[in-house]
Amino acid sequence: MTCLLRRLHRIPLSNLGRRCASTFQYLDVEHSENGYSTLKLNRKPVNSFNLEFMNEILEVIDNVEKMPESRGLIITSAHKVFSAGLDLTELYNPEQDKSRQERLNTFWSTFQELSLRLYQTPLITIAAINGAAPAGGCALSLNCDYRMMADGKFTIGLNETQVGLAAPFWLCQLFISVVGHRNAEKYLTLGTLLKPQDALKVGMIDEVVPAEELMSSAAKEMEKWLKIPELGRVKTKELLRREYVNDFVRLRGDDLKGFTGLVNNPLLQKTLGNYFKALQKKT
Repeated sequence: MTCLLRRLHRIPLSNLGRRCASTFQYLDVEHSENGYSTLKLNRKPVNSFNLEFMNEILEVIDNVEKMPESRGLIITSAHKVFSAGLDLTELYNPEQDKSRQERLNTFWSTFQELSLRLYQTPLITIAAINGAAPAGGCALSLNCDYRMMADGKFTIGLNETQVGLAAPFWLCQLFISVVGHRNAEKYLTLGTLLKPQDALKVGMIDEVVPAEELMSSAAKEMEKWLKIPELGRVKTKELLRREYVNDFVRLRGDDLKGFTGLVNNPLLQKTLGNYFKALQKKT
């Protein structure tokens, strides 16, 4: 009920101190007069999530939730890639440096928080996916109420196994609820990335539109959701998502231990090292 109460007791924008888009390092934010805001991910080159990037997104969610004239949030990218997922440099620590380990704990806790906040927010959230969305990029979109993707040679999916990682339990459960258990088993194990039309067929996204119509289509979809009375919509969202959120919160500490244990495994650190060496050869 916390999110609902926070939503119904928003403070006036004049008391909030609206933050200009230019003051964010990694984000562009626009507030429409039509009842919603637009968040453009803008961390070059591929919107990979580092700690600072995620903290900025959390701040935007906080700010928009408090704005009386913004009941929705469209999330898209300022680049050709929606998001390549987690910044793998946050995970690479072959020397087991203590300060890097502390940052890893904070990094994963923040990713958990971002996922929870986006999934629970009383805001109407629409992911306007205008490019590739592997791993964390896909995860970000799965936490939104509605997902539309530009048609093109882009792919989307959870491909963590391709770099030796495993999707956390909560993301697995969310993925199962979206694409079904059997599809989730196949796609998660193989690290499968799907083209827009294939992702649409299994329900990973809700709509595919021409690239040039993506943002106008997202705006039209937002208008449809904004017509629903807020109290009933927010309460329904809370009820439908309560069980998942409760399980997530209850097992959050175990998830942190499991993730950091996996990341610190010498085999994974070696895999990451080889990955970075291969990238260097390409540049």
